[in-house]
Amino acid sequence: MPEPWKREVSELWSRAKALSEDRNLVAHSPMLFVWKGKPAQGAPDVVGIPNLRHLKEKHGGKLPILDTLAIRPRVDQTASVCQELQQKLEAFRAQIDAVSSDQE
Repeated sequence: MPEPWKREVSELWSRAKALSEDRNLVAHSPMLFVWKGKPAQGAPDVVGIPNLRHLKEKHGGKLPILDTLAIRPRVDQTASVCQELQQKLEAFRAQIDAVSSDQE
């Protein structure tokens, strides 16, 4: 693999790893529906995910909630990184196939 490709793919994987933290939080946490100062009727004020990792250490026992709308940009970034990695893989495979067919 050419060195510039190695650097670019390594950078993409580093971004993917950082984004996976958000994915894991979402995938392994319950959804919360929060009504502020009113009975649980009608649409909730917040639909969120409790950030249990930070419950004790940073917030003095309060439960921080990540609003699902706030994490949408990270979901979009994750999809973008995955698409870029897939495109790199397809381009690399095409180059390998071209070299292989030239040698036959």
